Amino acid sequence: MTVKLPLRTYFQLPPELYEIMLGRRLKYSSCLWPEGVTDISEAEESMLELYAERAQVKDGSYFPQCRRLCTTSQTAPPTGGLSG
Repeated sequence: MTVKLPLRTYFQLPPELYEIMLGRRLKYSSCLWPEGVTDISEAEESMLELYAERAQVKDGSYFPQCRRLCTTSQTAPPTGGLSG
C-alpha cells in the first residue's frame, strides 16, 4: 500500500459530507468544548476565539496573506458552504 491511495480516496469525498459533519464555519481542525458549549458550531467559534486571543488579534487587524480585515462583527461564511 502506498501513501497516495489513502490521500486520493480522501479527496474524492463529496463536499456535502463535510457540510453535514462540520459546523457552520466548516472548520476541519480541532474545536474547543468549554462548559456550556453544546454543538459543533459553537465549539468551532470557541476555538477560533482562542486562536485570536493567543495570536493577539485585535479588531481592525489586517492579514495580507489572505487579504482580509479582522472585525468582531464577522459571521460565518456565506450560505452554500463548500458546494455553493
